[in-house]
Amino acid sequence: MKFCTNCGTRIPDGAGACPACGKAIDGPETKTEAPGAEQQPAANPNPGYQNQQNYQSQQSYQNPYSARNTQYYPPQTPAPAVIVPNSAAQEPAGIGFYLLMFCAGLIPLVGLISHIVIACTAENKSKKNFCIAVLIFIAITVVLVLLFGAVLAGLAESILSNLSGYSGLM
Repeated sequence: MKFCTNCGTRIPDGAGACPACGKAIDGPETKTEAPGAEQQPAANPNPGYQNQQNYQSQQSYQNPYSARNTQYYPPQTPAPAVIVPNSAAQEPAGIGFYLLMFCAGLIPLVGLISHIVIACTAENKSKKNFCIAVLIFIAITVVLVLLFGAVLAGLAESILSNLSGYSGLM
């Protein structure tokens, strides 16, 4: 039995080309094996390397790039998400909403409560994100006011304690 030197596939007797890769069969390029005789690997100076022909014939290797596999399969990409442009959840907030929220914010508790309610319940992403941003801004402002107030209170106490010693002079 013959084996192709290009891909290692068994070639039937009398074939003019390799059935796997299509390479023409010539006398010196094919390897012949006597029926019933086992194939012995040649002595190799590198014992970790196995002769490609011997390995391919022992494993009945089929070349994935052979003539049989000529179809091209493009890489699979996921389908893009469908966004409905006129849905209420995607519609941007209008100027009226911003003006109403600004006016509500001028009344201390009404503004805070309305921003919390809209941030928690709104389906419109634009309105929800605006109210969340305002609440974050309010939280940062409250923290800074408390820190600034504490610094001013400490400074005022320091000044008043220094002035208490001078009250008898006037």
